[in-house]
Amino acid sequence: MLGEHEASMIKCTPTSSTVDTQVDTPPQPPQAQSPQPTVMSVSKSCQTRPKRGGRSKGVQVGPKYHTVTRDVGVQCSMDMSPRTSTPENSDHEDFDMSSADSDSDDDFQVESMDTTEEEESFFAEDMAPQPVNKQRIFMVYETALLSLFDTCSMCHSECRKFVRTIVGTCVTVRQMCLSCDNTRDWVSQPFLKDTPAGNINLSASVLFGGASPAKVLRVLKHMNVSSISYKTFMTHQAHYLHSAIKNRWTTENDLIINSIKRRPSKQLIVGGDGRSDSPGHSAKYGSYSLLDLERNKIVDIQLVQSNEVKNSGAMEKEGLIRAVDYIRSKGLNITRLVTDRHVQIRKWAREELPGTKHELDTWHLFPHCPQATELMLRLVFSKSM
Repeated sequence: MLGEHEASMIKCTPTSSTVDTQVDTPPQPPQAQSPQPTVMSVSKSCQTRPKRGGRSKGVQVGPKYHTVTRDVGVQCSMDMSPRTSTPENSDHEDFDMSSADSDSDDDFQVESMDTTEEEESFFAEDMAPQPVNKQRIFMVYETALLSLFDTCSMCHSECRKFVRTIVGTCVTVRQMCLSCDNTRDWVSQPFLKDTPAGNINLSASVLFGGASPAKVLRVLKHMNVSSISYKTFMTHQAHYLHSAIKNRWTTENDLIINSIKRRPSKQLIVGGDGRSDSPGHSAKYGSYSLLDLERNKIVDIQLVQSNEVKNSGAMEKEGLIRAVDYIRSKGLNITRLVTDRHVQIRKWAREELPGTKHELDTWHLFPHCPQATELMLRLVFSKSM
């Protein structure tokens, strides 16, 4: 049995719902009343946080030291979750970082091939290659390009890679394996005979788009993009592009002429006008165009140089004469001809086209005839009423 002194030092607290053993401090002189005396509690469980009065019996793992707690009658649950600058969702959903990593620019495009048919068509071995003019072209930096040749495709060893040749927009990369001596040359674009396809496409895009070749090439130079020279553009234009335009125009013009011949009415109503390369009486080139007013398609275009006629003012009449001769050579007759108020053309049409009704364009007539403008407005208003 324990002694009386030892028994007085140990007492049980039957009112507590915990299983901890409380050790009282030695008696102290009476003090003022406080809400609740300070109690030093030692958990019976190994290395556990002491439990407060009225708390649940669940084991709470804490740090390896004793704590002194004071109960003031209010129990708060502390949020021990890590603090971040991004607020969490109320339903504790996972935050999707793909939206933060994606490019917010309008040019950003994500192409997905979800359907099985697209995957089969893409990975099919017998898929026919697309034409050169239909394939897409991407801008690639030199470091990103050379990183594709770091390892050998045969032994997967380290390789030595470098840019071997640059021909306009075409680049050739040589890859040399340091282990198996495997060497290969990679070309960035296909060739049309002995000319890179990208060089031809660039020249064609500048010419067909109506842009200035000097400005376009200057822009590419400022971007440090490998490109062709102005001399190369002129060579492509003379040897390839002009011939392609002529062949395309001949094919389309034959289709238009054949469609006019199959027309049941057999009538051809055309409107013609000329255009010079510069205003005034010092133009060197002049073109004359005939437009099918029923189908709104160009029937013929004639180009006249000033040294072929007596002066630059006569180029418009000469262009009309050549265009009418071309229409007649195709077996067609012009029933109505609409032109401006050109004096030479009016005289020539009256003498050389007796079976054709010559009319003047109202756009050229109204500024010089206010009475006709007033009469036309009256007719329009009377029909609308």
